[in-house]
Amino acid sequence: MSDENPSSYSPFLPVLIILVCLIVVYAIQTKNIWDQNRQIAGAKKELKNVLPQAENLNGTLVAISQDLLSMARTNNSARAIVEDFKIQAVAPQGK
Repeated sequence: MSDENPSSYSPFLPVLIILVCLIVVYAIQTKNIWDQNRQIAGAKKELKNVLPQAENLNGTLVAISQDLLSMARTNNSARAIVEDFKIQAVAPQGK
C-alpha cells in the first residue's frame, strides 16, 4: 500500500462564490428598498395635495346630508332619498 494522500482542494473558491452571491443579493435588496422609499415619498407628496380636497368634499357631503335630513321631515321626496340611501344623522367627531 502506498501512503498517498488524496488530493486536497482549497475552500477559497466556493466561499468566494457564496460571498459574491450574497453581495449581489444584498445589493439588489438595497436598491429595491431605495426605490420603495422614493415611491413612499412621492405618495406622501400626492396625499398632501389630496387631503385638503377630501376634507372639503367631506364637509360639503355632510352639509348636504344634514340639509337633506332636515328636509326629509316635511318633504316626501327627500324622505324617500334618505330611506333609499340609508342616510343617518351622526354626532360630529372632534379633532
